[in-house]
Amino acid sequence: NMNEGDGALPTSLINSVTEINHSTSSVVTDSSSNDDTSSLINSPRVCYSPKGSKKYIAGCLHHLKPSVGMIFDSLKEAELFYKVYAAHCGFQVRNGTDKKQKQTVGKEIVEVIVLKYLLCTKQGYFQPKPRNQDAECSQTRKRSVTRSGCSACIRLRYSSGGKYVIYYFHEGHSHPFLTPSSIPFTKESRQLTQVQKQYIFNNAKVNIGHVKSYRMSKEHCGSYNNVRGTKTDFKNFYRDLKVYIGDKDAFMFKENFERNVQASNGGFYFDYCVDKHKQLTRAFWADSICRKNYALFGDVVTFDSTYDKNKYCLVFSPFTGVDHHQKCVTFGSALLSKEDTASFVWLFETFLKCMGNCEPYCLLTDQDPAMSIAIEKVFKTTKPRLCMWHIMRKVPDKVGPVLCRETDFLKKLNAVVWDSDLDPTQFVSGWEAVMKEFSLENHDWLSYMFKIKHK
Repeated sequence: NMNEGDGALPTSLINSVTEINHSTSSVVTDSSSNDDTSSLINSPRVCYSPKGSKKYIAGCLHHLKPSVGMIFDSLKEAELFYKVYAAHCGFQVRNGTDKKQKQTVGKEIVEVIVLKYLLCTKQGYFQPKPRNQDAECSQTRKRSVTRSGCSACIRLRYSSGGKYVIYYFHEGHSHPFLTPSSIPFTKESRQLTQVQKQYIFNNAKVNIGHVKSYRMSKEHCGSYNNVRGTKTDFKNFYRDLKVYIGDKDAFMFKENFERNVQASNGGFYFDYCVDKHKQLTRAFWADSICRKNYALFGDVVTFDSTYDKNKYCLVFSPFTGVDHHQKCVTFGSALLSKEDTASFVWLFETFLKCMGNCEPYCLLTDQDPAMSIAIEKVFKTTKPRLCMWHIMRKVPDKVGPVLCRETDFLKKLNAVVWDSDLDPTQFVSGWEAVMKEFSLENHDWLSYMFKIKHK
């Protein structure tokens, strides 16, 4: 797509122009694999002007070097070409002056850039801004000075047919070039790709911060040298992401689920509640697979609200069950800000509404008093049952660590409790034998658990 005065450019340049969009450092790495090219890149010529100033001229392949008279089909193509050249030489490019004019394109009058300067980033000299004496704090952040008055640049002029031509090219630089090891830390090479940004965003949704994301990227890429960007770049994007979300996180959460409802033609169910401050306090959702699972395997449902709270102080509370392959399946999920009776009543009513008011035969829960009251209010035919796993976790705290650690109390108790082959009479006799052996006949909590054993 680009022509020079003496002929077309080789295909390798076109490929390099494509690669510069993705990774400038990869262009340098690919080129340095060739011994001849590597020697050219790492061996710049040093010359002196008539006034005695030192100039650095990079060794570069001829077809990569700009020259006066080169013609480009678009301004973007010219910019990419100069960036490829800069990556091979070891300097960075920034936009300079441009001039716009109104031109007639077809039957329309549009504003086009007729002059464009592409400069070395070290062009010019640092000029401190005047401080505001009236400001309360006049302290400014100290930054390293990178400008050194470099004159290297190309200047482009708009030509007929919408093309751009180089009419001026200054090759010499007033500073040494970047070494290959420092190329990955340039601004161009540290721009995170869209894939990396999506990766950080996905990790943030599961509370994985920027440091772990950076380390995980290193494992995926093989080494830190292969990771585009630094830990600071990951941190800055993570910060910008949180600023962008701000206090709109609940709104984005609601909007995302409402889109799922519309896209599923009624298969996805979602409901929520907010308080007087318009803050999200309750949410429930179930997709079409969850609802189908409940229709097939919803005779026994487990509801668990013992998960830790997230950073929004919301408890994740799923409804789960077991399918015909003895695998866990999900019937629905909820987030609750409070574990009180009102919250559980709303959640159970919403769950039944989602499932067509079809109650389960049995509902397994923990020993939450507020939950027990809500179950009695909402479910009419469901038999509430207590989860044995939650109960047995409490045993060491109730009987004391000494009895559990220094005796075989837990072993004998588990042998009685978890034996599904025992009939009621055998269970009672086995329980009484264990209580008598360890002198726990009058233990309040164990006596209460035995009293409600039917649950």
